[in-house]
Amino acid sequence: MAPRPFDCCFGVGQPDGCHSMVWKVWAARNTDDVFITARWLGGMIKATLHEPRPGLRAERHVGLTGEHIELLKSRQLWLGGSRHFIRWEGGTELGNGQTLEFVVRFPTAELRPFPLSQSDLARKVVWLTPAPEGQVLEVFLLYAPSRAQVRTELPTDGGTQFVCVGRLADGRQVLLVASAQPDRPKTDQSLKLMQDMAERFRLAGKLPSSLDDRVRLTVIFELEGTSVGMRGFTEMAASSLGNPELVCR
Repeated sequence: MAPRPFDCCFGVGQPDGCHSMVWKVWAARNTDDVFITARWLGGMIKATLHEPRPGLRAERHVGLTGEHIELLKSRQLWLGGSRHFIRWEGGTELGNGQTLEFVVRFPTAELRPFPLSQSDLARKVVWLTPAPEGQVLEVFLLYAPSRAQVRTELPTDGGTQFVCVGRLADGRQVLLVASAQPDRPKTDQSLKLMQDMAERFRLAGKLPSSLDDRVRLTVIFELEGTSVGMRGFTEMAASSLGNPELVCR
């Protein structure tokens, strides 16, 4: 089987210290579609960046995987409705043919020293320097023209960091670049989502603050009305739902 034109795993922090989950971004072999997920969540939820082709318009979405829906149905847990949480039609133009397609955010306060799986430890993973305390490392997924000059030698001091670069089936470049940013105020939608998740844990008889740090959350965000529209995931520790001031030191 031919290798994928783009396949990259990355995380934030140190595997033997405070760190995030291992995340994966990959491109389809025969189309220009790209997929993003945390490996721990790969069978349940992912972001999909579809490109137009006969019978399918360009569409991006975040949602449950078809396989997970079938599992829920087999257990009579699927309530119906759309499996997609958010949808949009294309990336944000940045100039010179580049587009911002997706963002994965890693608040430094949410990094934890939990054990990684043996399969993650065995993989080639690009580990990024966390943002300074109180800030967020944002990993940007960008598309660039096939002949664009991509700078890969960037400082690795927690500011701008190069993650990886590859190509889609049509020759365009896809690259991941990380940058430390001040934490963004949580939207009402995000706050409501976190309150709902905390309540679900409590109804299950588990206080969020008592949860193992291996229990990770991916909070979907969608920011509009700014100079650059942004959609993506924020990784959180489930335990911080009960103790938002907890910081890994």
